[in-house]
Amino acid sequence: ADTENKAKSGTGLFGGTSSLFKGKSLFSGIKSTESNKNSFINSGKAATKKEKEEEKDQEKKEDTKPSFAAISKDPYTKIFNKQVEKFRTKAGDKGNGHLSVETGEKDGKKFVLFNFRNPIGKTLFTGQIVEACKKHKALDKPGKIQIKVVVIEKDMKTGNLTPMPSLISFNRTDDLKEFNEKWDEAKKFL
Repeated sequence: ADTENKAKSGTGLFGGTSSLFKGKSLFSGIKSTESNKNSFINSGKAATKKEKEEEKDQEKKEDTKPSFAAISKDPYTKIFNKQVEKFRTKAGDKGNGHLSVETGEKDGKKFVLFNFRNPIGKTLFTGQIVEACKKHKALDKPGKIQIKVVVIEKDMKTGNLTPMPSLISFNRTDDLKEFNEKWDEAKKFL
């Protein structure tokens, strides 16, 4: 009942000198003119035939431009990409992240890459799988799903190729089985 009296008298939230939302409307200072009305009405439409023709020409030019999605500079395709609990090499522990096996062909040669990326996507380890690379299951430990692999790593400073033993801890046994299948598929690809 008290709020009804305030609303009638013009005090309270919306009226009176001490109200919370006092003052003029946001749109009270805008004057409506013919030019304003026409600019809103014709804003999306071409006014003359010449402008319509220019728009059609522009659309044709845009249709002939190559699509960036169709052009791929990366010759590799991912055949395996899963999140792993831990990735460790003899150089040190890399932590958790995403492990991918990628196959590709460049200049008539077939390659298989073995990449480990952190959760952000930065590549921390890149190795190459060749026919001499091996894998074997690590010791069975309760609660750990691990596999050991040996891949070839190229040292960027010296250019030497060195075998790099790595230990991979998976989150699920299904991921380990899928990795084994994709590893064999990658070896057959070579």
